[in-house]
Amino acid sequence: MCQPDLNLPFLEARLAVVGAGKMTRLLITHLASRGLERITIVNRSLGHPNELKEQFSDMDVEVKLMDDLWDVVGQSEIVYTATSSTDYVFDGILLEENSLAGGRPLILGTLLSHETWRKTAKRRVPIFV
Repeated sequence: MCQPDLNLPFLEARLAVVGAGKMTRLLITHLASRGLERITIVNRSLGHPNELKEQFSDMDVEVKLMDDLWDVVGQSEIVYTATSSTDYVFDGILLEENSLAGGRPLILGTLLSHETWRKTAKRRVPIFV
């Protein structure tokens, strides 16, 4: 339940995930077991997200390309990043540049594989928006 943070029940929150690899599959599996029925996947290409859409056919999975990233973030209450990027996908400056800082509550989460975790260990710092 994300009621205290977003002032709405978790199942009513609009969720999005950036990336469509193994970590996204694991995330969707977990969230579906908690009752999640819809999610938006944003990715550089359509192949993997469409495979996930087929795999989770009992859910409402919307697939978007990176050109739509900021529109999706602006329409979501919870956004996870699950990429192999060793750089931040989101930071306060990018949120401000896209008119998304300081408005309604937005929860950002990052999922890292063990490999990406090791690559970024020395550069990891928290971001507060």
